[in-house]
Amino acid sequence: MTAARDLHDAGHAVLVLEARDRLGGRTWYKPFRGSDKRIEFGGTWVAPRWQPHIRAEIERY
Repeated sequence: MTAARDLHDAGHAVLVLEARDRLGGRTWYKPFRGSDKRIEFGGTWVAPRWQPHIRAEIERY
């Protein structure tokens, strides 16, 4: 997604295809039955030391 955004921002036409009927890749949650809580099923942590590029994107937003 960051590559698509950066290419788009640079003036290129971009088409992003998704394998599923939803966006988000590994990011996924479902409501917990009988509660307003959610269960996280996807990527749940970011280690800045090992994933500095991911951390930079998080900081961007």
